[in-house]
Amino acid sequence: MKVENLAFTQAHFLSPLPRDYQAQSDRLSPFYNAFPSFENLYKQAGKRVFSPASRSLLLRALRAQYQGFAISEAVSANLSSLTAKNTFTLTTGHQLNLFSGPLYTWYKIQTAINLCQALNRRYRDYHFVPVYWMATEDHDFKEIDHFHFNGHLIRWPVAPTGALGRLPTDSLAALFPDIERRFGTSDRGRQLTQWFVNAYRNHKNLADATRYLFNEWFGAQGLLILDGDAKPLKQAFIPHLKAELFDHVAHREVSRSTRMLTNLGYRTQAKPRLINLFYLGESYRERLVQQGETFEVLRLGCSFSKREMMQEVEAHPQRFSPNVITRLLYQEAILPNLAYIGGGAELAYGLQLKRLFDSQGVLFPLLILRNSLLILSKKQREKLNKLGLSPAVFNAPLAEIITAQTRKNSNFDLRLTRERAQLARLFLQLKKRAEHTDRSFIGAVQAQEAKQLKGMEKLENRLLQAEKRRMQAEHARIEDLKNSLFPDGTLQERVLNFSHFYSDYGHAFKQALQQAIRPLENEFLYLTL
Repeated sequence: MKVENLAFTQAHFLSPLPRDYQAQSDRLSPFYNAFPSFENLYKQAGKRVFSPASRSLLLRALRAQYQGFAISEAVSANLSSLTAKNTFTLTTGHQLNLFSGPLYTWYKIQTAINLCQALNRRYRDYHFVPVYWMATEDHDFKEIDHFHFNGHLIRWPVAPTGALGRLPTDSLAALFPDIERRFGTSDRGRQLTQWFVNAYRNHKNLADATRYLFNEWFGAQGLLILDGDAKPLKQAFIPHLKAELFDHVAHREVSRSTRMLTNLGYRTQAKPRLINLFYLGESYRERLVQQGETFEVLRLGCSFSKREMMQEVEAHPQRFSPNVITRLLYQEAILPNLAYIGGGAELAYGLQLKRLFDSQGVLFPLLILRNSLLILSKKQREKLNKLGLSPAVFNAPLAEIITAQTRKNSNFDLRLTRERAQLARLFLQLKKRAEHTDRSFIGAVQAQEAKQLKGMEKLENRLLQAEKRRMQAEHARIEDLKNSLFPDGTLQERVLNFSHFYSDYGHAFKQALQQAIRPLENEFLYLTL
């Protein structure tokens, strides 16, 4: 295994807002409490207040959710530790993608696990527990209904509605024969098939199936898996639900932060609504809107008076579902949490939320950019070596890579640097001569100089194109390699599923991730297996 790195601040795939955050730009300091470091996480633990009653409620909810699941010693120990006042969580989360979806879901989780392990080694007076938050209440089925394996798109054959975690899994049985054929009959292929079939045949809904999978893959490392779609947990969120419904706190506070970020020139990620909650039922999740003193559920045709809405919140808090603006607040209300680990987009909208937390008297979590990786095979690594390239080169667009490689491998200077210098000296002499003869001649000299420089620029481009044609075979190899490393023209981690690599490397793939991922290093990693 070989690991190389690129600083996140040099990564083109990050938008300006998270990139400037990683660079700790002073302009962004009003939008968070502290930049993530071991020392700041330790300080956050000293500030985080979470009552014994809240800890007991959380433990009861988690134990109920783990009923019927095999629990490792590490998970059991972390569950039991939650009632201790010195135990704190570090959380990541994602939608319930089919068979875990894109690779970065694994990277998020392993980042959380490795960071907790590092903190536990460093600080003995606290205990740190990794949590995976299943976004069971999301309802965008098209975002989660597929995964990629060896160039094939495997898709859920039906299109149900409602909260994703509640979706029945029985229709996935239609995929079992195709899954078995695609994964193959090797030991690794049979293991993949077994995981898939056990998850979606033996668990009645997508939340339980997803819990099974991540518990199988990460339970030995102590990962706790939480489903926020639970009435006891929503009851703890009632004060914040009321503040959102009747005082519109998120709209007021997040709108102000959004304007501040926009004025700094940043493109913001999320737009707050007047009410940032959905109304949740067995087969629907619809927006709540307010018309005067009446609260309406869009597309359901039902409405509540203010008094009726107050009663609904008290009696049925499980029917209220946070949107992207209020979800992080819900997380912090029910977990003794210190930090959230997410991707660039999650970090960007997180920076819009600090004022909301301050207004609610909730400590704002540290925002940690998850690790990103590009995985290369030994064969791909050998191709890079033959081309004289490092994997970091592919951070640039293909056209820039080919131009740079052409200039590098050409037998002469394609920029005509020496010729430009000679031309500059010649026209300098002409200008001096004009000054001593006829100063009106200087304009003609300057015009001619500009014309000659433009002509030289055209010559440079013709030379560059000629060299590109000469090196066409080499450039084709570069393009093929980039396409294999960046499927569909995007980051590998956003397209490929873990099964793509597990089928080739088996358990060694999981071990490589455990060893390679280095939280808080602020690096993009290139991992050669």
